[in-house]
Amino acid sequence: DAEGEGGARGPQTLTMNMIAGWAKALDKGDSFRALRDMVRAFESACHIDNVNDAAKQKKGEKGDIGEDDSVRLKFRILSGQVFERLMRLCITRMDAFLAKYLELKPGEGGKINPQSSARWKKVSPIVKAYVKSVVSFSDTLTDPVMVHMLLRHAERVIPYVRPFPKVARKLLKVALRVFGAVEQNRVQAFVVVRRLALDMPHPFIESCYKGMYLTYVRHVKFTNPNVLHGQLFMAQCVVELFGLDMSAAYEHSFVYIRQLAIQLRGALTATSQKTKESHQAITCWQFVNSLLLWGRMLCAYPAENQLKSLVYPYVQVTLGVIKHVNAPKYYPLRMRLCAALTRVGYHAKVYIPLAPFYLDILSKKDLYKTSNKGGDQPIEWDTTIKVSKQALSGRVYQEGAFEETLKGLLVFLSSVCYSPSFAEIIVHVVMQLRVFAKATTVNRFRRQAKDLIDKLEKNAAWVNRARGAKGLSPQAEGDLNCLRPAAGGAGSGAR
Repeated sequence: DAEGEGGARGPQTLTMNMIAGWAKALDKGDSFRALRDMVRAFESACHIDNVNDAAKQKKGEKGDIGEDDSVRLKFRILSGQVFERLMRLCITRMDAFLAKYLELKPGEGGKINPQSSARWKKVSPIVKAYVKSVVSFSDTLTDPVMVHMLLRHAERVIPYVRPFPKVARKLLKVALRVFGAVEQNRVQAFVVVRRLALDMPHPFIESCYKGMYLTYVRHVKFTNPNVLHGQLFMAQCVVELFGLDMSAAYEHSFVYIRQLAIQLRGALTATSQKTKESHQAITCWQFVNSLLLWGRMLCAYPAENQLKSLVYPYVQVTLGVIKHVNAPKYYPLRMRLCAALTRVGYHAKVYIPLAPFYLDILSKKDLYKTSNKGGDQPIEWDTTIKVSKQALSGRVYQEGAFEETLKGLLVFLSSVCYSPSFAEIIVHVVMQLRVFAKATTVNRFRRQAKDLIDKLEKNAAWVNRARGAKGLSPQAEGDLNCLRPAAGGAGSGAR
């Protein structure tokens, strides 16, 4: 008996012939002994250091492994080729070997349930040992290629992880660590988290939601052009994961938006001694990126049976931040937050009055004449919260602020350009733009402001004709953009 001999003589030396024999027996699907021995060999491969410590203990030397582990690990791997062959076989075929031995057939949606097999009770300790080794080995690896292979394999064996919640929690922890730290394996790590959220019984999905959001928050403390795309991808992954269960998503979204509101309240009510700290708490990238994430979330799930009831508190928090950071150096932050609210209003089909915040920037006398200072390099508006005093007085920042303000204002008004009340919405906008065009001495600024006025008035005339034809008033309830032409129909004058 191999087991008895292994227990008497210590770990056996693993060979290519042994691996080939196990594979041949498992292809037939009826050898419990081959499955057990292959799993034990895989355990030994995942704990090579422990096996070496066990060997030391046999010689009376001090080792780190306990007596139970030295008995459990039955094989010793002395060849790199044997190690590679064993790993490749397990990672590529173990899920197929298990399915064949358990005689599993895909159920609804292609899912399999190992616990439905008559052989499950006998083989469950072996399966548990295997999935524990896969997870533990994944947690110790640093090579991105090996991590990717192990995560792909972990995804395929998740049906066998389902009966073991502790192992599933550890796998979730490993996947979240890789998701946050290893960019080239971020997609595969997200796939594992998503699969766990779908396959594990409730309330495991709540752990996935909490883990994904907190991982995102921990890794967006700083934003620059080099990491921006990675952070946007992480945000999109969080948004997609929250779409799996709207009930749980609402609860978590409510809690985290409320946390942002508490931080804002702390900044608004801070004493003079704590003002600087509280102010920094809502102007740091971690807070801003969290706020932008929830804007994306509301855009993705704006329906009444999804997250629409959270639009109002989110808008109040975001507007509170915009009003609090009204200094010119924070124009980049205000632009980002206004753009986020524009998207939320468009997708949720609600009107958010953002024009005053854009017009407030145009009312500053800094834009009435060209600065004599050239300034530094162009501002990266998507990755900047505030600018230095030196850049603030430069022509580069002045021109960027005007262009971004006009672009943001145009996008906001475009989001309501089919509203029956569009003509009334733009009255104050047009008045302020005329004042700006008259006051500024920069010809390019004046020309662009007048062009925008022409577009707005042309669109307002079209809206007046369209709402008159339909008998609508500016106070008409219903879809915010109910005058939108049908596909192939005539567009408005501004388009």
